[in-house]
Amino acid sequence: MKKTIWFLLGLPCFLLACNNTAKDSVAKADSINEAKSDTTGSNRQDSLQTGNRETLGTTESAADFMVKVADVGKTEVLLGQLAEQKAASRRVKEFGRMMVRDHSKANMELKSLAAKKNVTLPDKPGADHQKKIDELKKRRERTLTVIIWI
Repeated sequence: MKKTIWFLLGLPCFLLACNNTAKDSVAKADSINEAKSDTTGSNRQDSLQTGNRETLGTTESAADFMVKVADVGKTEVLLGQLAEQKAASRRVKEFGRMMVRDHSKANMELKSLAAKKNVTLPDKPGADHQKKIDELKKRRERTLTVIIWI
């Protein structure tokens, strides 16, 4: 069980470190947030005073962080669902169920915060994360269990 937990806890860090070069949902969200961000202080202050909703309610680096967290959060939910569906071990299935429950809740909280700050989040995992999920979906049940347990 410890190996499973370390693998699943380490996976998001690995996924965060992946280089996201394709124009996918994460890149689109970043582009939208950059457009909302105005680096000139006077223009930003003017748009805040006039109530322009197309301005970020936070710093650009905070928005970037929120986008990355949303990307990984969505990936963790999909990986948890995959573990629930394909794992042979009851313990791995339960752990997958817990991942789905806990990370879905965290994703909803992040979505609520992002809405308050006018930050656009990706609607699905980034292309690099989706590619890894698709590769795992193609594996047989026994292979998936071994991978999760390592």
